[in-house]
Amino acid sequence: MTEQRHMCIATTMCPKCRELLCEECLMKGIKENGCCYKCKQPLTLEEIKLKRRGSTMIHTTDFSNSDKLPPLSAKIGNMPKVSSAISPLLSPGRSLSFSSNDSSLAASEDSFLLEYKSSEKKTNSSVPSSSYGESVESQNSTGKSSWFENEKDYNPHSNANMFDLPTTDEYITFTKESGSNAKIIQYATLEKCLQFITSKNCEDSYFTQCFVYSFKLITTTTKLLKLLIILFSPNKPIDMLWNDFIQNIIIPTRTRILALVKMLIQVFPNDFKEEQNQEAINDLIQLYTTYNKSMGLNLQKSFDNRFGLKMECVILKRNVPLLPVDDKFSGILCISPLDFAEQMTLIQMESFVEIPSDEFLNQGWTKKNKEQLTPHIVNMIKLSNKLIHIVQTEIVMQPTYALRSLALFYFITAAETMRTIQNFDGMKAIVTALQSVSVFRLKVSWEMLQQSTKSIFTNLVHLCSEDNNFTELRKIMNIAIPPTIPFIGSTLTDLIYTSDGNKASTNNKFNFYKLRGIGNLIKEIQMKQKTSFSFNIAPNVRDFINSIQVISNEDQLFNLSQKHEPKVIEKFIDLTKKPYKHDAKEAKELLKSYLKRIKQLR
Repeated sequence: MTEQRHMCIATTMCPKCRELLCEECLMKGIKENGCCYKCKQPLTLEEIKLKRRGSTMIHTTDFSNSDKLPPLSAKIGNMPKVSSAISPLLSPGRSLSFSSNDSSLAASEDSFLLEYKSSEKKTNSSVPSSSYGESVESQNSTGKSSWFENEKDYNPHSNANMFDLPTTDEYITFTKESGSNAKIIQYATLEKCLQFITSKNCEDSYFTQCFVYSFKLITTTTKLLKLLIILFSPNKPIDMLWNDFIQNIIIPTRTRILALVKMLIQVFPNDFKEEQNQEAINDLIQLYTTYNKSMGLNLQKSFDNRFGLKMECVILKRNVPLLPVDDKFSGILCISPLDFAEQMTLIQMESFVEIPSDEFLNQGWTKKNKEQLTPHIVNMIKLSNKLIHIVQTEIVMQPTYALRSLALFYFITAAETMRTIQNFDGMKAIVTALQSVSVFRLKVSWEMLQQSTKSIFTNLVHLCSEDNNFTELRKIMNIAIPPTIPFIGSTLTDLIYTSDGNKASTNNKFNFYKLRGIGNLIKEIQMKQKTSFSFNIAPNVRDFINSIQVISNEDQLFNLSQKHEPKVIEKFIDLTKKPYKHDAKEAKELLKSYLKRIKQLR
């Protein structure tokens, strides 16, 4: 086996230092040194298991009794705090909400792991010995019969021979990751891959989940279902006893196929609108009903409820108070920057959750016909671009230094609010707009900002820096607890890099390690799509946002910027002296008045 460096992703919390760390590195540190590699405090694998057990309780705990909730100190300690830019705008009873709905997908993946690993328990249970021709019975925990299989009546699928391939380098090769001895598929034929991940020998259940998200790179849903139907009834090896065949092949294979198909139904429900896929599922339901009635009912229920897990982004609608239009404030300034940030976040979230998983495959968003191949991704990108143009337009259109400075404060506050509520795509769009030539050149208007606002902007710029492929932005996105909207640009870049940086196939074998990486990225995206923000929808704010007429032409924006604020020759601007003294005073008073009036709205 060739050793390959693993993808270091922070997913597991150290119970001692409460830092979110890479699970592989943490496990390796415990096994080799008996301590956390970060804080160096003594640590055991049992402590990690206990901590993980506590975190999975979130899906089954009654949220109405907060005292019973397991601790979430690891990520909560890293959650964005409300900054000085936002605090003055909050009324005494108001706070930014981070609550969310329970993630149905997360719960289903917990279910997947339980079902997938349950085959190990079933395989380890004793199977009564029998002579040729007798029925072999497997019993559940209650002692009741769960299925019967008679060797004389068993008929393998007519095409089962396609899975009778040796486990040699010609058909499958493996790799491993640091800190784990589990076999990870590197290259394999599709048939050999399916046979391995549904066998009792596969310890990499995480790959099976990633496979569901990325298999369309190499095959179709229809072909995959056909192969699984064949694999449901494999050939019995000539030299294997019937009892061993049942215990070591039939039970684990059928249990894991069920877990895989159920997840396939949930991730790609629209695929099952096609008649041939519906027929394949009905065939599987019939096979499982004959084999084990409860498993057949289980699959039937998943199929019937395939469209029942769609997330509702918001529950209530209510208009929010706006500032009356007068000679001081008009346009977007009549909306609180907090309301603007929240409602823009809801609009973006609605677009984000509509992106189906298969649009993230094959880089369709880079093609000429991208609007046909990936319409939802394109819509998300257009929405980000519109936000950029809203910011640019609303700033350069302001006729005075004071109003432009106030508009700069407004959007810096909105970006900081988005950082706090974890809308990283919206935050990045606003920072991009503020750094555009037409806005950034407004030297005098920028100078009139308070130092605290300038510091917040500096921090936002650092966070959104493209240095080292958005290192700082990735750090906070990795530890963000849903609800959150990731920066879609870095997400798409990661998918391109993972796809282009690895060979797709070699010697008629597919690169499943590459599919594992792509599937992992898409899995993370869909987990974030399944948890909603708790903000109420404000129709009056959304109507205003949707009706804003923006200038998208960069030349027009620059000309307006120059018209309202000609180029400043001075290297240093002294606001205490003419010609800026009066405007600086006006900007300070305008901001003070604005903050007071906005706070009264809350």
